[in-house]
Amino acid sequence: FDLIGPSFFRLLTFVFFFMSAICFFGIIKKFNIFLLSELRILTLFFLLLPFNSSRIAIMVFHYTSAYFYFFLAWYLLISFKSSQAKVFCTLLFFASFQMHSLLLFFIFPYSHLLLISRVKGANDLVKWLKEIGWIALFPTAFWLLRTTFWPTSENYQEVNLETLRRSSLLLLVLGVLCLLILKFRKQLLLNSRRYLFVTIV
Repeated sequence: FDLIGPSFFRLLTFVFFFMSAICFFGIIKKFNIFLLSELRILTLFFLLLPFNSSRIAIMVFHYTSAYFYFFLAWYLLISFKSSQAKVFCTLLFFASFQMHSLLLFFIFPYSHLLLISRVKGANDLVKWLKEIGWIALFPTAFWLLRTTFWPTSENYQEVNLETLRRSSLLLLVLGVLCLLILKFRKQLLLNSRRYLFVTIV
């Protein structure tokens, strides 16, 4: 078993995907609308569904590490409010953006942070944006820094604007669907609790 050979990277790939699932569990738990059994089922699907069939290939290990950094940064972002945590999240998000598709998916942790911040009204929103709004600049800052300081000469490594447009549209549709599902799920849970309360009384 060579410590820095292929076996080591395969083991690290397993650890990264397993730890990503643990972070995913913590992320969806923050919504406070799922039962423990539902959280376990969703996490199991997250682990087993073949979204990335090439995940075990060593040549894409940098994507595997970016995947893990993204979910770890997401979990830390919504779980801790200290300045040190914010700085650590910044470093993790920047490291994860080596997988360019995650530049768009950053909208999910940012929206999640806004959701759990319980912003009510325009004044609260303005105050929240002043305190945490700068986080929304992460993808743009990364893109500008990459273009300025370490530009690539290979086209396949560039951010394709047409792909960006299509992915943005897809994310918009998925985001709306997720919001509708969460709203319906929360309303259903509230109705169930009210019915149970009335039954007990």
